[in-house]
Amino acid sequence: MAFALNTFDMLKGSHDLIKTCMIEMELNQEIAGLEIPVKKIFCNLDQLKENAGLISREIFLLAQLEGRDIRPLQ
Repeated sequence: MAFALNTFDMLKGSHDLIKTCMIEMELNQEIAGLEIPVKKIFCNLDQLKENAGLISREIFLLAQLEGRDIRPLQ
């Protein structure tokens, strides 16, 4: 969970909802089969593009450091 929190903290966006068109990104943790929201940010399309790249890079780096294969979610 620490990796996910650190990565989420690097994402671009605002913690406050702005009245313009925004995309909501939420970090959840599964506890006893229930999805519990941990953190949330709001971003625009440009920030979403940067965030997707950052998330992809961090997952790739983690997989390389731990010697794991990257597999699609199921």
